[in-house]
Amino acid sequence: MKLLSYFTLSIATLLLVTTACEKQEAADWTYSTDDTMADLAFDDVYNAMSGESNDNNNLRACANLTLSGTTFPITVTADFNASTGCGDGRVRSGVITAVYSGRWNATGTTVTITTTDYTVNGYKVAGTNVIENLGTVNGNPTFRSTVTNGQVTTPTGDVIHRDAVKEYAWIDGTSTPLDITDDVWQLTGSANGTTRNGNAYTAQITTPVIKANSCNWVQQGVVEVQPAGGGVVRKIDYGPNTCDATATVSYGLWSMNITMN
Repeated sequence: MKLLSYFTLSIATLLLVTTACEKQEAADWTYSTDDTMADLAFDDVYNAMSGESNDNNNLRACANLTLSGTTFPITVTADFNASTGCGDGRVRSGVITAVYSGRWNATGTTVTITTTDYTVNGYKVAGTNVIENLGTVNGNPTFRSTVTNGQVTTPTGDVIHRDAVKEYAWIDGTSTPLDITDDVWQLTGSANGTTRNGNAYTAQITTPVIKANSCNWVQQGVVEVQPAGGGVVRKIDYGPNTCDATATVSYGLWSMNITMN
């Protein structure tokens, strides 16, 4: 199995989005920006450990890895050195622990990921992420990611809460297991949580999200964020499956293009 590298958006990108949006509707726009920020933070945790599982990651350059046990369940612990980057533009500190029930590429295997004082670019990420290999679904290898009690704490001390269930379908590149550059992933799923302001919301991928490893950005898909109790839906549209850095954020009749860099 190859590295599950779904997103390359950085936390800095989300800061730019948040700043631009807050100039228009500060309280309103945190629904969409906070959900997206938390989503990317947990994807980063997942990507780090899934890549290590597939021998397609460079964690050994920035973390001390230890393996506990010789038969399943096996525990892998990554202890990050905050002074050393991982070669992907992000600096991590703290510990990620992953407990494997079986081999990563075996149907039914679960990987339970937890963190201890873990940060990425100054954002603290806590919670439990359980990954399950669903085998082949509709002709595609598929994984389910379930995040419970998720929390992302910003450098200024704001806390975003998030629970989520997403499925990652490997829709292209399966015939070349040693080449990760031709992989394409399709994401579906939903989430719920509270923003840094304590406002509850739900989020739904209404058009499947498409991410190719050959592109630095999400290429297609729509995510809709609904405030609890109703209100105007916030929408993030990643475009018509073209490899560019542009997405559109909309709220009611107002919208703006954002650059993901």
